Amino acid sequence: MKKVKRVLVVLLAIVVFFVCSVGASASKVPVDEMGYTINEPYDYPIKPGTDEWFKIEDHVEKVKILQIPQDVLEKMTTEALVESVVNYPYLLDMLAFSTQKLGYEAVRDGFNGLQELERRPDGMSCLAKYYEKNQKNLGFVVRSAIQITLDENG
Repeated sequence: MKKVKRVLVVLLAIVVFFVCSVGASASKVPVDEMGYTINEPYDYPIKPGTDEWFKIEDHVEKVKILQIPQDVLEKMTTEALVESVVNYPYLLDMLAFSTQKLGYEAVRDGFNGLQELERRPDGMSCLAKYYEKNQKNLGFVVRSAIQITLDENG
């Protein structure tokens, strides 16, 4: 009977050790001060100019495919979200409307990444920092879309 108790105690100690070590390693996932764990921009499943892009002729269908999955969106750092928004293939649509307000609203209403960026308390400040740091390397269309976004949220 004593041997059985000893075996059970040893097994229990092994289980406790295993549970504690798994919990400790899980806590080593990089987390920023806001609790976000994804610090890479979203890799869109289809990209302009590719065969996959041209196979889908319906604009509405492409917009659906380009949405950032909600579980990814909620875990992205604001910096990664900013880059994801800047890389959004239809960001340039902001420039296709009669006013910048209409263009901005059309893109925002169809893209969950831009909606999330608006919701974040640091969203526009991170976008402004990104713009300041990268404006010389950005094309005219992207610079214009960022300026519109900042203007509409200023």
